[in-house]
Amino acid sequence: ASPGPLFLMEKMEGGFNYVSGDWRYTMIMPDGSVFGTTKGEGARRVEFCIACHLAVESQDHLHFFPEPFRRP
Repeated sequence: ASPGPLFLMEKMEGGFNYVSGDWRYTMIMPDGSVFGTTKGEGARRVEFCIACHLAVESQDHLHFFPEPFRRP
């Protein structure tokens, strides 16, 4: 198996991006190149991130493991 991309979320200052809850999404390819970053180069390439994260807007756009699988 080969490594896949790295997906990052970075909480930015208020007003950065209302729709994303002020999160910046970045996708880094296995070779270290940046595929896209919110409000930066390749921004359109990471717009798909927001769609899933909007479903958990009430949790600051964060997904969590289901309760039975969490460890203290």
